Amino acid sequence: MRPANLSEVERVVSLWKEFMNDPSAIDEPIPAHEENAKKQVQLVEELIREDPRQVLVAEEGGELVGYMLYRRDQKTALEMKHKMSYIYDLYVRPGSRRQGVGGSLLQACLDDLRAAGPHQIRLNVWTRNENAIRLYRKMGFRDHLMVMRADTGPPGT
Repeated sequence: MRPANLSEVERVVSLWKEFMNDPSAIDEPIPAHEENAKKQVQLVEELIREDPRQVLVAEEGGELVGYMLYRRDQKTALEMKHKMSYIYDLYVRPGSRRQGVGGSLLQACLDDLRAAGPHQIRLNVWTRNENAIRLYRKMGFRDHLMVMRADTGPPGT
C-alpha cells in the first residue's frame, strides 16, 4: 500500500471502472463511459497534484488490486469548527477482499488525517454494500446523514 503517482492514473481509473460496475459495491451502476472516465482522470490527477497521499493504491505482484481517493481539506460552503475531509472511493477487487487490503487503505487515510489535526471525515456508501459499511463502522464511522431519493420517471430511466 502506497501513494499513487501521476504515471498510474490510468491504472487507478481502470479500477474505478470495475468499481462502477461491481454489483456487490454499488446499488446502481454508474456509467463508466468515456466522459465519466475523463472526469475521473481529472479528479485523480488533481488529488495527486495536491498531495499524493490522497490517492492510495494497494498492489499485489505488480498489479493494482485496490485504491482509495480522499481529499484532506474538503472545501465547504460554511465555516466548520473542524477541517472537513472527504473519502470519494475505497475499492478492492473481489479476489483480494477479506485480506485486510481495504482496512489497510482506510487506516493509512485515517492516520494521515489524525496527524494533520482535528478532521471530520465524511463519505457516502451504498446501503447494500454491507462489507463496506461493516468496515467503516469497525474503523469508527457512524451514521450521520441520510440521503433520500425519488424517481420521477419509469423504473430504469
